[in-house]
Amino acid sequence: QDPSVEDIVSRPESSWTKGDLENLVTTYAIQEVVPAHLKEVQSFRLPLIDKTEAAVVEPLCANL
Repeated sequence: QDPSVEDIVSRPESSWTKGDLENLVTTYAIQEVVPAHLKEVQSFRLPLIDKTEAAVVEPLCANL
């Protein structure tokens, strides 16, 4: 039979669940998840933005 939730939570290796879990998760997200996601998004969005900007500016400058 599988252990109950109470059995799992009462184990020493589960002690981290007894603290301020929301603060722990928020801190982890801010320090680890958000920067990684930002880097990933920037890696493909910034070149697209540059390409779009060039496509808009080039015809405008050609008419000058």
